[in-house]
Amino acid sequence: MELDKQFKEMLIRDYDRFIISSETDLNGIITYASVGFCNISGYTKDELLGSSHNIVRDPSVDKTVFNDLWVELKKKKTVCLEMKNLTKSKEEYWVYSEISPLYNNGIHVGYRALRKDITNEKRLKNKIFEYELLTLENANSKSQNHETKKIVVKSKKEMSTFKDNMIAIFTHELKTPLNAIISFSQYTTKTLQRELTPKKIEKLSMLSKKITSNGLIQLNMIENLLEIAKIQSNQIVPQQVIVNMRDFILPHISVYKDAYNKKVTYDIDPTLNISLDKKLCGMIFDNLYSNALKYGKSQVHVSFKRVGKYFDLSIEDDGDGIPNDEKEKIFKMFEQADTEVRNNNSGGTGIGLYTVKVFTTACDKEVILEDSKLLGGSKFIVRGKE
Repeated sequence: MELDKQFKEMLIRDYDRFIISSETDLNGIITYASVGFCNISGYTKDELLGSSHNIVRDPSVDKTVFNDLWVELKKKKTVCLEMKNLTKSKEEYWVYSEISPLYNNGIHVGYRALRKDITNEKRLKNKIFEYELLTLENANSKSQNHETKKIVVKSKKEMSTFKDNMIAIFTHELKTPLNAIISFSQYTTKTLQRELTPKKIEKLSMLSKKITSNGLIQLNMIENLLEIAKIQSNQIVPQQVIVNMRDFILPHISVYKDAYNKKVTYDIDPTLNISLDKKLCGMIFDNLYSNALKYGKSQVHVSFKRVGKYFDLSIEDDGDGIPNDEKEKIFKMFEQADTEVRNNNSGGTGIGLYTVKVFTTACDKEVILEDSKLLGGSKFIVRGKE
């Protein structure tokens, strides 16, 4: 039982440190604040406990948002929403929150909130929008004729639509792993309040790995967006270093291992040392690998080998594959093959493979899509010269 106690204490410490969480009574008075919540808000635990949750409220947020929130909470419903708050030093930060009723022995005693920090995504969105607006306004000021002005107006509408699509898609994709993190965290919290058995310890250990995996998936999506923005504004130049490809790829394979229940095999020459940009090439691999895990039915195979004066990184799956007439469009922004949409309700965003195309071009490599002769699904190849 001593091991059970140590494991329980370790999980509680990790939960408190990494999860932005708080609990209140029925009147919104804070009764629990995690270290993660203290860190993002800038308040100490002593300052938060006993205070109204309004302590982090941004007065610029419409009051109807909070009125509607309380209406739903009083119905004992779980509410999910994005919220702008203020730190102790009055700096803005954004969180995506899931707020749910809190019970003690079946009695409704308050509310629990689990949150994810989305401040960087919001700031990036605003910067992109400001840049686009400035560009279009400059174009508008230089317009001298009616036709040019019509083009500028159309461009504004298209840019606005693009922005809305980008935000909606990334928000949707970020919610998927976040919902998993919240669900697993809630289960872990409830289980830690009971007596731990070896079977429960095993499950908690598995769930903690899934929490990490889903967190890394979110991080990967956010980093993709940031790197695309840097590349398209010429703010990034690939940094080449020599790496052993087996040592480079295997850690990336293990990252998503716990998020998908698929068999993964690999064939990677341990003697191959290649010059590449570790960050961009790692993100290329993560996108193709997670794509294969998502659309493969049960198996994914990864290989890296020398082919003449080139080297090929191949990732293939046993999914339904992609028809020849759709192979080109899947590398475009917001595009998916019809078979992907039809056979996988969770789908994707059409962002991942566009990201791969941008990153491979930046690294002076090419990405090729073929049918997998080994597994019967799709086979993505990243090809480059030594």
